[in-house]
Amino acid sequence: MNERPRLLIVDDDVELCESLADALTDAGYEAVTAYDAHVALRLSRNGPPPCLILLDLMMPEMTGWQFRERQLCDRRTRDIPVVIMTANREVRRHPIRADALLLKPFTLDELLEQVESFVASA
Repeated sequence: MNERPRLLIVDDDVELCESLADALTDAGYEAVTAYDAHVALRLSRNGPPPCLILLDLMMPEMTGWQFRERQLCDRRTRDIPVVIMTANREVRRHPIRADALLLKPFTLDELLEQVESFVASA
């Protein structure tokens, strides 16, 4: 039996996070959610690592930028690719070394295209 690719969705918008998880689960992925970046770091360090992190930038406590800095400094997590999800049209992926960028609002097809491209190359 094949294991489903594990994805970590990090967004403080609980409703959005859950709807993305439901859609990705329906598409055949194991979708794990974290509503803050501290929890996301723990989830990505402990247990089975995700093959991809979908990361919101604007979160309280720890922003997506801060999460990414910590993730890149940790040998257990630094190689996990990250797709940034943001409504901020000024953001570009290079300053935070993200692997891809999805501008909100995005469609399910756009999300699945990004996810599939990373999962296929893993």
